[in-house]
Amino acid sequence: MISQSTQTSRQMLLRAQEIRELIRDARGACVPDYVARALRDRYMEPFEEDAVEVAELLGELVDTARQRVEENDIEPLHDDKHQPPKLPKRERESVANLAMLMATRSAALLFAGQREDAFVAAIEGVAWGRVSQDHETLALGWMALYAIYERLGKWDDQRDAILRSLEEARASGIARLILDCMLTLISYLIESMRLDEAERLNLEAQSIMENDLSEEERHPHYAISLSHASRIARYRGREPECIRGFREALRWADAALYPLTRSSILSHLGSTYVHLEQHRQCIECQCELVELADAIGVKKIKSWAYLNLVEAHQRLKEYDQAMELLDHAERYASGGSWDHISLIIFRRAEVLVATGRHDEAAVLCRKIIDSPNKTLRVTRLYLALYTLGEIEEKCSRYENAEKFYNRAIAAVARDVSQPLSTAQFGLARVLHAMERYDEAVAILDTFSLSQHATSSHEAQLLRLRAAIAEARGDLRTVIDCERKAAAIEQIALERKSEQSLRNARIILETDLLEREAELERERRRRLERELATAVVALGDRTRQAAAVEERLRLMLAQSSSNSERAVTAALHEALLSLRTGKRSQESVHHYLSKVDEDFQRRLRERFPSLTRKQERLCGLIRTGLDSREIASLLDLQPEGLKALRKRLRKGLGLDQEEILERFLAGI
Repeated sequence: MISQSTQTSRQMLLRAQEIRELIRDARGACVPDYVARALRDRYMEPFEEDAVEVAELLGELVDTARQRVEENDIEPLHDDKHQPPKLPKRERESVANLAMLMATRSAALLFAGQREDAFVAAIEGVAWGRVSQDHETLALGWMALYAIYERLGKWDDQRDAILRSLEEARASGIARLILDCMLTLISYLIESMRLDEAERLNLEAQSIMENDLSEEERHPHYAISLSHASRIARYRGREPECIRGFREALRWADAALYPLTRSSILSHLGSTYVHLEQHRQCIECQCELVELADAIGVKKIKSWAYLNLVEAHQRLKEYDQAMELLDHAERYASGGSWDHISLIIFRRAEVLVATGRHDEAAVLCRKIIDSPNKTLRVTRLYLALYTLGEIEEKCSRYENAEKFYNRAIAAVARDVSQPLSTAQFGLARVLHAMERYDEAVAILDTFSLSQHATSSHEAQLLRLRAAIAEARGDLRTVIDCERKAAAIEQIALERKSEQSLRNARIILETDLLEREAELERERRRRLERELATAVVALGDRTRQAAAVEERLRLMLAQSSSNSERAVTAALHEALLSLRTGKRSQESVHHYLSKVDEDFQRRLRERFPSLTRKQERLCGLIRTGLDSREIASLLDLQPEGLKALRKRLRKGLGLDQEEILERFLAGI
């Protein structure tokens, strides 16, 4: 049975000031326990500029908590094959709080660039978690290890850590925690191209959201789930579904409430635009990501945004802008993983090659290859070696080119998920240039059977066969290969044109659908405003009629002649008949609710404890009426309306800084 989380999942990064405030607020309570309990519902990653201070503050709390636990002769359990000791409830809670502090501290150390210390802290945190037998704490500990293994390039350990984390989260029965672990695992599966598993798990995650989370808690998780579904759609060639999914996910990921989720979606959306050759849309999308990264102060996200911009400008052959953006990406990548830094170096080498600065590009590629860092991905090593081979080939240094192409083939052969095609073909070109025709033909025969061969590769292969045949004097083979290559190139060109038109149509249709949806929302808002204005005007006229009626009543009491009394009585009766169907507060609420029945339904589902008067107030605020108009409709004085709004904010669970009007507009 999955229990519903008691608090909304919060995604604001951890600040040192918050830790200090928690320590101050602990007062008579045990400070490590007080802080640990507060951190359970917080995002573990700190602001980058606060990472060192957060790690130090938590380190002091860890030392205090560890000393208290060890005084009771309790030791960490590093091997999960051994049974944990039986401890009283209070001691188990103390150990669990120690493990929680260590998991959070390991995240802070990781962001501070102290990876080895972060790894040691996370391992010890998991060991204490085993002693506590607290599944929530263990899940968070394994999540911290997952992030560390990713930075250290330990891919197998990374997979095991996220699987262990999900196992502990399921045992805890906490829906929010299960979803956090599950969505992280889905991302890992997508990156590993295990799309069927990722899709099945994503459907399970959505089911948990529907059944075990309130709508407010659902928002950030649903945004991430939509993003994962869009990534899967992209890899399966369903581009329209992919774009619509990402854009819908952005609507659920408010920049103020869930900046980290929104930044991830924007990054993936930008990559998708590049894939569809919609480079200007990518640039617009990544500029928003840069602004968001600035707002929340996360340099890592900003660096990735600049890298995505580099790729778009590369495709547009705007190399000066690309080099400038690479400088920005490198500036904000300090403390990042070597995998990320090596990608920046390689992108710079690509731009240098494109602008003919081969020697400078070769220096950068050698920097990647010769790095003692063991966390370099096979893909990055392969690309660096291949680029060096290409540079040497262009400079007619064929022996060196042959050496680098062979090293590239050997590097990528260890990972069957990577294509051999480009390096093999480069080697065949070099062997042809060195007049080693038999060896070149043997490689081309292998290359032609490769499942990774594209139309472009096939055409180049045929032209290289033609060149070899010409060198051997076989003119018939030359003509035959050239004809086939020309036919393949023509078909490929036609397909590329069709694909470009299709991509443009995808974006256009998506924009049109979103515009129609926005127009419908605007029409509904306008109707709400018009209705509310009409109701206010009706209320004004009703008050005027009441004033006239009161005046007639006085005149009727003061009338001396029968004729005056008769006329006054007739007017009074006419006004009274008009007022028999006067509107009430309930009828105002009724008319407004008819404009947007879904809003009223969602409001009652999320906040069933609201009173009818508070529901009416929500509807009136959402229409955009000012306080004077709302007070008039609800027959309240300004002080009474202010008190009612205060009680409403409390009923909605809003923080002091949250704007009521914006919150209601998002329901």
